Amino acid sequence: MRLDGGSAATATRCYDSLVRAIVMGTLLATAPAEPSEPRELLVAPIRFETDLPDYARAEIDAGLQGGISRSGVNVVRVDEAATCENAACYTPLATKYGNRHFLQTTIVSHERDHVITMKLVDAEGAVVVSRPTTCDLCGVSELVESTNNLAASMANIFARMPRGPGFVTFKTQPEGASIFIDDQLVGTSPLRLEVAPGVHKLTVRSEGHGDLQRTIEGESGVEEELQLRLEPVDPFGEDRRIARPIGWTLLGLGIAGVAAGAAVWSLHGDPYNPSCTADEPQDLGGHCPKKYDTQAGGIIGVVLGGVAFGAGVGLVVWDAKRHPSRKRKDGGASAHLRVRPTATGLAVRF
Repeated sequence: MRLDGGSAATATRCYDSLVRAIVMGTLLATAPAEPSEPRELLVAPIRFETDLPDYARAEIDAGLQGGISRSGVNVVRVDEAATCENAACYTPLATKYGNRHFLQTTIVSHERDHVITMKLVDAEGAVVVSRPTTCDLCGVSELVESTNNLAASMANIFARMPRGPGFVTFKTQPEGASIFIDDQLVGTSPLRLEVAPGVHKLTVRSEGHGDLQRTIEGESGVEEELQLRLEPVDPFGEDRRIARPIGWTLLGLGIAGVAAGAAVWSLHGDPYNPSCTADEPQDLGGHCPKKYDTQAGGIIGVVLGGVAFGAGVGLVVWDAKRHPSRKRKDGGASAHLRVRPTATGLAVRF
């Protein structure tokens, strides 16, 4: 088939458009994803097992940080990790800085021969990656360059590592509270727990305290610490007003019981006048032959009255402490119970 000039030009343009579409599709399919937020690496101070001068150490330290930075990883200096060797040191720092990985660097020198060792260490103190390199017959500039290159290599390894799980440390007041994640009991506080990425329901329970509920969000590779305070629960429930009238009632009954018991007890041994009859008249002293035997009853009345009085005092004082807003008119912040004898019994006053 033959094409005239116009048809041939049109076919050529269609072919070119098709080729461009294929090329663009290929480029889009293979294009790198949008860069994510830069990762942060916790960097401990370099451990120098050498007699290098201070200026050389400063240059090497700058080379270390430069190598990490040029790999697209942010440096977080953690001076507290200088002497870390185990989880007891690493874990609290990981929680404090919200990160799980540390870079530890050691430089051992013998004259002009140097061995540089870098380790990626996780929050449990386990070595994830270790890389050594040697720099023989090196001056300061060569040692800086070697440190820079090794730091860049370790940072690239770190950047490609999966972020791993997130961890949350739960600390409560009081301790020993039950921790529930999404309604599942996972342990008691204090507790360090791996939390899957995403939003979760947190419930904290402790006997004698109200439940605490909130939402938390797990984030891969992040350490977090939560301080949670539980509020005590009133054993009488939300309406605590019942304690006050019951307390005053028991106070009154207690005072009455003590007074009645004392009165009955005081009759013990006195003549029982109704016992005087024609057959059993009064003796020469004018006393009837029978006497009151009320000692046991009086003692019981005094004891029961004392118990009721003590319970009433306890309830009234407890109620006063549970209601700090109830202050005396003279501006005092606390209530004081005063009991004093009177001509007719006892007087109670706050």
